[in-house]
Amino acid sequence: MQAEIKNKRITMTDELAEVVTAASMEGIDGQELARILGISKTALLTAQKYNRKFRDLVDNAALEVRVKIMRALMRMAEGYKYEEITYATEKDGTKRAIKWQEKWMPPDLKVAEIVMRLANPETKVSESPKTVVHKIEVTLDNKKLEKKKNAIESSYEVVV
Repeated sequence: MQAEIKNKRITMTDELAEVVTAASMEGIDGQELARILGISKTALLTAQKYNRKFRDLVDNAALEVRVKIMRALMRMAEGYKYEEITYATEKDGTKRAIKWQEKWMPPDLKVAEIVMRLANPETKVSESPKTVVHKIEVTLDNKKLEKKKNAIESSYEVVV
């Protein structure tokens, strides 16, 4: 694909937008993006400087990647539920699910520490990752106890 540049501006087309978005989502750097577009890196930097739509397109795609990474790290730091499925193979070769089991992936201390350091890059982390994970687990346990308490209270009739 060849990008059209006139007077330091890239002519934005739908095809160009798709290519730039896909490249940014995959984490492709500026030099590789310039090669894909068929322009020099200097021309790419100039186009980003003078073409707001192009610059916003690249920045938004890069931001979206960072947000996805932070969500994944937060999920790992907090722990999560997942479903494990056991399959059986039939005589004709087809697979059939025979058992579903919900499991809990516990919080990862190393990832919790990384998330804390990313959240507070200038300041030192005041709490250890173990303390943060403990607070998360206590909160989850309290929520479970509250649900059980509500279930028990709702099962009894109050006679006045």
